[in-house]
Amino acid sequence: MTENSTLIAVIQRLFGLFTFFLLASTWEMWFLPASPANPQIPWLSVLCAVPSWVDLVLLGGLGLSSLLLVVERNQSRRRWYAQASYFACLSMLVLFDQHRLQPWALQFLLVAGVLAISPDRVGLRCCRWIVISIYAYSAISKFDSAFLTGHGQFLLDGLLKPFAIENEFWSENTRQLIVSLFPIGELFTAMLLLSHRFRRLGVILSCLMHITLLITLGPLGLDHEKGVLLWNVYFIFQNVFLFWNTTPSMVEPVELRVTNRWAYALTGLMLVLPMFENWGWYDHWPAWAVYSPRPERVRVLVDQNAVEQFPKDLQNLCGQPAPFEDRVPILLDRWAFQTRHCPIYPQLRYRLALASALLDAHVSSEEISIEVGLTPNRMTGERKTITLSDKTVIDEFLLNYRVNTSPRKFTVHLK
Repeated sequence: MTENSTLIAVIQRLFGLFTFFLLASTWEMWFLPASPANPQIPWLSVLCAVPSWVDLVLLGGLGLSSLLLVVERNQSRRRWYAQASYFACLSMLVLFDQHRLQPWALQFLLVAGVLAISPDRVGLRCCRWIVISIYAYSAISKFDSAFLTGHGQFLLDGLLKPFAIENEFWSENTRQLIVSLFPIGELFTAMLLLSHRFRRLGVILSCLMHITLLITLGPLGLDHEKGVLLWNVYFIFQNVFLFWNTTPSMVEPVELRVTNRWAYALTGLMLVLPMFENWGWYDHWPAWAVYSPRPERVRVLVDQNAVEQFPKDLQNLCGQPAPFEDRVPILLDRWAFQTRHCPIYPQLRYRLALASALLDAHVSSEEISIEVGLTPNRMTGERKTITLSDKTVIDEFLLNYRVNTSPRKFTVHLK
């Protein structure tokens, strides 16, 4: 095997193995059928009628493909078929439910895609560009006043908690200065990985950054979900293998065959599309806006009288009403963490569709309202707020989206 083939096999084994880990950590999202308590919102309305047994068939294909990627010893045709099958099965599973487009799933899809199209130096080069773009766009999404005062402070508290360091007496400028190092570190990592001369320094910095995130998000810090921690562990292994030993023979120009052109085209598309997130023309997670304040804030409110009639699973999602307020907040993030063990897909479209699907059979039109804080101004952190006053207004608002917002049909089992 050539040096490139060996490295490709290692990368394939790595994301094949972590696919098992990440599916297991969020198994409810993939294996449980659509139901009133488990709405699935496909990307296309035509997919709403697809029965749930199709998911199980695709999961079987994904599992078998991942296993072959892990155990196959060389760049055989079977490995190529396994990778193509992996891409097809995971793509279809994601199409059946928008929530499944977790950042790790998108990254694995892209890596599988470019290596299936071009299993040589070009494929590896495209994988490196994808990783660099993740760091760069993630950093750009955090160059935001709302990150310095909100999400960033939350991460800082998680980082200090395992060391029992109190920051309540630190000045606001000091806390914001420390928080600003998070996106600066991501952007600097991207720049170092971009340079062949300083690439190993970039690998070291990236590993330190992910270890810091594991401390911040781990059991002693913010106690985040296992899938988030696993994705950070994957990055450490990936970056060592993908960037550490990039010899001159691996970065020199190659002949642009048709497959190489397709690999470059797919990678180029995924490098350009995140730019449109800033104008609301592209979703936040596919633009790598993770731990970012860019997503809209959604506050679902339901009359107390309706809440008292909720089934137990919905009552578990109820928060505490604000003082002098007679409506109870329904916590969609809690639903995602409790039922699927992963963060909720952050797009406003998905959150509104999810709220509508969860509550449709339990509230009348006048018993629900939703307050939406739109994407904040980067300089001031201020959010414009809109209120959807009842279910009729919510449904009309959802009609404005070209992406599907209707839940997948489910089978009712009669006793």
